[in-house]
Amino acid sequence: MEGDETFTLSLSNPVGAPIAFGEGHGTILNDDPYKTLIYFRSQPGDWVGQGETYTLTPADGTITTSRTGGGIHVAFDGSTWWDLYFVPPWGATLGPGVYEGATRWPFQSPTGPGLDISGEGRGCNTLKGRFTVLEAEDGPSGEVRFAADYEQHCEGGSPALFGSVRINSSVALGPRLSVGSVAAYEGDTSSTNLKLAVSLSGPATTPVTVDYATVDGTAIAGSDYTAVSGTASFAVGQTTVVVNVPVLGDTEVEGDETFTLSLSNAVGAPIAFGRARAPS
Repeated sequence: MEGDETFTLSLSNPVGAPIAFGEGHGTILNDDPYKTLIYFRSQPGDWVGQGETYTLTPADGTITTSRTGGGIHVAFDGSTWWDLYFVPPWGATLGPGVYEGATRWPFQSPTGPGLDISGEGRGCNTLKGRFTVLEAEDGPSGEVRFAADYEQHCEGGSPALFGSVRINSSVALGPRLSVGSVAAYEGDTSSTNLKLAVSLSGPATTPVTVDYATVDGTAIAGSDYTAVSGTASFAVGQTTVVVNVPVLGDTEVEGDETFTLSLSNAVGAPIAFGRARAPS
């Protein structure tokens, strides 16, 4: 993804006449701000991506989309073929947000999101991962506009397939920070750590930091949970930092209560979704 680009034509060493204005500026206008592409960045040992990094565009084959299970199916057909599925929990509609705890579509839990990236005869029997939807809407002419970044691990392994999908989208490529929502039972006594994952959508080439802090909702710090704040630091290649928030147990009869973990002051990557609501 790129915007308009410029260059300069410079004059020098005149013979026979002086130079009045010695520089002319040229601009190459970006005439296609809406991109369609599928980007893969596979770590060594990842079965599906085979450790490769490459991009597929409409110049390489046909990229199509269809609605599937409340989500979207992106298909590539060319000298190779790929299928990519991004599906929300059952009964939900796919929209911008963070989808943590994804497992293989269409076999995921009804309460969890579904993900499946496969192609060239390779796929996962089981998988775990996450995806972030940055754009999901219809354009003025009815065309699908979709942007998502994902992380997929086959068979519970560590090697990851990272990637991005852009369909008629102006959302630029690159790692983005987000934090996903989770839930935990408070219990009657003691405390339980609620684990919130602060994530990068893909490995960054330089260190990344972002500040975090809890914010009261219906859950109140000191009585329902212990307030935390700090800085999440990502080493080069790291994509997840877990923030533990102690949830305080009690025996009161009460409904679900929520607080928020908020991100701010990011360095090295922009924040895509900087607030996660956490029931306690």
